[in-house]
Amino acid sequence: MILPAEELRVVGAESQLTRAVGNLLDNAVKFTPSEGYVKLALSRDDQNANIEVEDNGIGIPLDEQSQLFSRFHRGKNTQRFPGSGLGLAIAKTIVDSQHGEIGLRQDERRKVFLIQLPLLKQ
Repeated sequence: MILPAEELRVVGAESQLTRAVGNLLDNAVKFTPSEGYVKLALSRDDQNANIEVEDNGIGIPLDEQSQLFSRFHRGKNTQRFPGSGLGLAIAKTIVDSQHGEIGLRQDERRKVFLIQLPLLKQ
């Protein structure tokens, strides 16, 4: 886990944001083999708190990324794992309701889900 030295404050419902990040972490752990890794990081830029969940698990096929946050969508490479296909849809609904953004960056070695939430104005 990587955390900044300073405290970051965002406007939002703590329980809902905890659930959104928890859903990302649950997926990362579920789809990453025991020899893999899962990393959680928090940083900031001028306007946002940035939460990253990174792993080197099974990845998401490129042709399915447009449906990634759709309710009940389960990737073709996830069929042997338990799940309902709701975790990412719930995370997106929560992040959207908190005026944030959620997205994915992926390459051959890793995938990173990024949540950006507006910082509370001091």
